[in-house]
Amino acid sequence: MERMGLTPEEADKVASFEGTGCEQCNHLGYRGRIPIFEVLAWDEDMKQALEAGFSMEDLRSIAETKGFLSLREVCMMRIQEGLTTVDEMQRWNIRE
Repeated sequence: MERMGLTPEEADKVASFEGTGCEQCNHLGYRGRIPIFEVLAWDEDMKQALEAGFSMEDLRSIAETKGFLSLREVCMMRIQEGLTTVDEMQRWNIRE
């Protein structure tokens, strides 16, 4: 959990699941694919901030006020929902 950038408090909240496998998933424990991605909504505020030379940190703050979630945050949500696993998150080396 530490390697994924989780604080001890965050790690305590993770309800981790393991895929059990079946013939449909070739005994991998995953059936189908679930997209996990981050999307930055482009609007006039973001355009102006970029043109003004705002830092990445400032751009991220603006995006977060509009509901932006990082790849890590989305992945953690999917783990909590039981749709993916910590192992899969580690496999793709998803960090903040």
